[in-house]
Amino acid sequence: GLPAALAAEGVYQGVFRGTLYVVLAQGGLAYGLAVPLEGVSGLGQRLLARYALWGGGLLLGVFLLAALALSWTLRPLRDLEKALRARAPEDLSPLPDPGLAELRPVVAALNALFARVGRLLAELAEKEEAARRFARHASHELRTPLARLLSLLETAALPGENVNELVDQARAEVEQVRELIDEVLF
Repeated sequence: GLPAALAAEGVYQGVFRGTLYVVLAQGGLAYGLAVPLEGVSGLGQRLLARYALWGGGLLLGVFLLAALALSWTLRPLRDLEKALRARAPEDLSPLPDPGLAELRPVVAALNALFARVGRLLAELAEKEEAARRFARHASHELRTPLARLLSLLETAALPGENVNELVDQARAEVEQVRELIDEVLF
């Protein structure tokens, strides 16, 4: 034990009366370290709790920083979404540069799509106008022979008119309308 190590002038490491001793005895003198064990008994649990607290806090901090960085990084995408939602449906003007290299291809594709839809809408408007012009022209072309035909029929109903001659003229008008329809529609 400790008294024997002191008497023999040697090295002692051990527990004596609830205290951990490390002693070096030489030339009648002893140098050493004494640590009471009563404070060491719960050290493992205290260290585990401390490391868990610090580790959990550090992990939470890293998570919050990552969430903040992700939110900051995705801000241009949210801005693009807001700009698209705020646009009127007929607004096909190009979107501005998003400022983020990763979004430039998306904005370029959207702008190309807007341009294509704009061209298709313009082409559709031109075709609708052409159809309206055609309908107006066909209507005019058909009204004139039909008005003459109606006039011939009304004249045939009058007393003393040559009905056979008027029927022949009416047949000619009907034939002219048929030719006109074939010419315009087919």
